[in-house]
Amino acid sequence: MQSLLTLARFISPAEQQEVAKRIAEMGYSVCSDPWAPQRRLLVEGPQAGKLYEIEGVSQVIPLLVQKDTKTLSEAAEAVASVAKELKLSSFTVRLKCLGDVPFHEKALRERVHKKTGNSPGRTLYVEARPMPGCVAVRVGMPEVFHEEKRLGLVLVLESPKTPHEIADFLRLSVVFNTPLRISIENDVRTVHALQDAKAIVKGHEKTEVTTYRTTLDAIQGRKAAAFSMWGDSDEKWLKTSGVDTLVFGNEERGLKLSTQKACVGVVHLGPHSSEPMRSTQAAAYALGVLS
Repeated sequence: MQSLLTLARFISPAEQQEVAKRIAEMGYSVCSDPWAPQRRLLVEGPQAGKLYEIEGVSQVIPLLVQKDTKTLSEAAEAVASVAKELKLSSFTVRLKCLGDVPFHEKALRERVHKKTGNSPGRTLYVEARPMPGCVAVRVGMPEVFHEEKRLGLVLVLESPKTPHEIADFLRLSVVFNTPLRISIENDVRTVHALQDAKAIVKGHEKTEVTTYRTTLDAIQGRKAAAFSMWGDSDEKWLKTSGVDTLVFGNEERGLKLSTQKACVGVVHLGPHSSEPMRSTQAAAYALGVLS
């Protein structure tokens, strides 16, 4: 499989050559991306997730489809075909235009979702490049290959209502390299807030963001810890609990009691106070404790 590797902004052309050399030494076929060569490499070979071990690699995106298209509808069909093949229950579309193309991200996203009926969740990454007589489109999905380099944790945010609280969690997710799950809880405000937050946070596509119908769906099969100022467990318990999921409430009403009861423990962080931490403060604190 061919994968697109994007490199960190600090990587110079000489350092890009060194990264490519190291990848080649690992047995992969590698070259600069002809669509846009600066800080981008194309790699051919299995298990490309191993490449996250190389310093300077920002993202690995397996490329699933490449097709020449002439209309927005044809481009949307190429994206929709990938979603259907992968049986994605929810996804969103992120478009990068490498030149002047006759459509934009919002139009493509709306046309794809019209064809599939899906809602925001996992990201399908689309690149479009003008070619003679057509627009070349390629579609990939950023994989969570580098989970082993993560803390092994997942963040869950319960039905956030505002873009800024989601944006804060997106930034945490990127910084700590930790997947983020967001429960909708039948509130359309959460869907709109997520879309707005992604527009605010640059680089959000570097992490995995998935939406779920309920928080209970998001933590199903996982060992989850809830966080509340009324929690009866402390940081010492958190360090030794073996939890793999950290669950936080929204800023409007906090974490539901039913969610707290579904977790293996409810944690109070820091000294007792009459003022609760903001959810993002608690999440950063907890991630620091477990780092």
